[in-house]
Amino acid sequence: MLMAAFCKLLSGKFQSPYLLRATAYRLVYVRNGLRVVGFDNERGKGDHMHLGRVERPYQFKGVAQLLEDFAVEVNKRRE
Repeated sequence: MLMAAFCKLLSGKFQSPYLLRATAYRLVYVRNGLRVVGFDNERGKGDHMHLGRVERPYQFKGVAQLLEDFAVEVNKRRE
């Protein structure tokens, strides 16, 4: 079984009409080439998460909470 997981977190002072704050983030858990879990705030959508094929709003409460929430969702879906 192919498995891959990666996480990308960008933070700093960004000036973009698409971001609501200075912290930009994109975290994703990929398995067999498919996104299983994703959290991001890009593309003008604001904070949101992807759980399988479902996209839901996400309330950003800081980087530490983001990492914890991401880990919880990934652990629920690990084989």
